[in-house]
Amino acid sequence: MNSARHWCWWWWWWWCWWRWRYAVGVLVVALTLALACSGWEEEVPIWRELVEGSGRCLVRNNYFVMEATRPLTDCQRLCGGSVDDDGHSGDSDTGGGGGGGVVKTGDGGGGVVKTGDGGGKDGGVVKSFGANVTREEFEPWAYLSRPIVVRGGALHWPALHIFSESFFRSLYDGVPGSYSDVAHDCQFLPFRTYYLNLQEALARQTRPKHWYFGWSNCSPGVGGVLREVAPRPSFLPRHTEHSALDWIFMGTHGPGAASHLDYVQRPSWQAQIRGTKTWHLRPVPECQHACPHHLTITVHRGDIVLVDTNQWYHTTVIHPGDISITIGSEYD
Repeated sequence: MNSARHWCWWWWWWWCWWRWRYAVGVLVVALTLALACSGWEEEVPIWRELVEGSGRCLVRNNYFVMEATRPLTDCQRLCGGSVDDDGHSGDSDTGGGGGGGVVKTGDGGGGVVKTGDGGGKDGGVVKSFGANVTREEFEPWAYLSRPIVVRGGALHWPALHIFSESFFRSLYDGVPGSYSDVAHDCQFLPFRTYYLNLQEALARQTRPKHWYFGWSNCSPGVGGVLREVAPRPSFLPRHTEHSALDWIFMGTHGPGAASHLDYVQRPSWQAQIRGTKTWHLRPVPECQHACPHHLTITVHRGDIVLVDTNQWYHTTVIHPGDISITIGSEYD
């Protein structure tokens, strides 16, 4: 008798569970249809973002899937032997272009020491150049996937004197269709804000104490202005193909995005136009045996950092003081 009652109880519970799930499913479908047919998308911000948001997909690709299908990294190119001044693979570098070099120590332990460029803990992996680095000096390092910093590489750019929140607001307000171009063909990354799109973010005259957001620009009119005040780095190889997209990030003191990999299949550069920011880098799992587990690079106004963000997990922290504004792009 007890066994029969136990079976009946479980059957009743299972039947109620599935009936509840069915009812919820019907309710969700009905609510979706009601919203779609009532014009509420103009009144409900979240629905408006889903319908008109910057992404083309309602459900984005899963980062776990992208990580599982990512090609394995060549750890030697990531943080192994460097390239000497003649372009040959090796373990020592004299630091051409005026920057601090990487020197292999003769202690039998295979260690490397940084000669010092003020960039923080880099385990001897980060390559540093001075502002006068030439294309010929830079080219052997351009595609190695090792982090690079060019100190003062953007100090002569007009952007250092004009980039601000109001500059970008006026620029986008003055180019017809520019906000729409970003919303439909590019990305807006709210990070530490609740803004739904670039227009809303730039329109805010008052902000919380801590904020950070970024976006890629798809507006040709805006892009033309950006090229005049923030040109492509002159030290990149002549045969380099540049992405048409620019990425702009701005924010106040504190962390930026959480540590992550990008999946753009290209290395990238980023110029620090205002403020000071520290990059925290970690190698991909298959290279943790060959690379330092944690690198830091601190960039100041006018510095350019080059990181293969497809190979290095990265996050950034903005220092107190002036807001941070950066502009960057990918190259191939």
